[in-house]
Amino acid sequence: MQARKEHIHKAILEAAKDEFALKGREKASLTAIAKAAGVSPGTVYIYFKDKRDLYDSCLPPSVAEELKKLADSSILNAGNRRLESLTVSRDSHGPIIEFLLRNRREVLILAQRDEWEGVFVGLLQGSALEYFDGIGRALSQDEARFLRFLYEGLLERILTALRNGPATEEEIRKLIAYHVAGLKGVF
Repeated sequence: MQARKEHIHKAILEAAKDEFALKGREKASLTAIAKAAGVSPGTVYIYFKDKRDLYDSCLPPSVAEELKKLADSSILNAGNRRLESLTVSRDSHGPIIEFLLRNRREVLILAQRDEWEGVFVGLLQGSALEYFDGIGRALSQDEARFLRFLYEGLLERILTALRNGPATEEEIRKLIAYHVAGLKGVF
């Protein structure tokens, strides 16, 4: 068996992150990953058991942990903010936007997993939850469903921006601002 070389392992992982982020786990091709890494498809199997093992290896635990911390702080930081004062500021959304841009491929890969959709949506709707908590208003079931629908749409738009190329901080900020404006118009 060929000795594992760290630079080959890293090249395969980098190519896999690109392929999985762009095409998703199901449509990603090990042949395309191998070609992008400059190795044969057989070499991929020296480093990874199968496609699932390679996919799982593309998600460093530190990224998932950072996302969970961001989501927890976003939801738990309910304050006395009024909806009129909700803005897309560097303070309120900066850490979220920085995380999304810094971990673009990993975010796209994580978002493919059903168990993470709620985490992403919770992270994004933190400002709205702060508003409702701050005024002591409980959401009806219909309002809660509508709010989730709004933020699922926002998540999809952000993922599309990340998938389509190097999204900028300004692009993501505008997408969030659009949804905050929608909240102000509805509630």
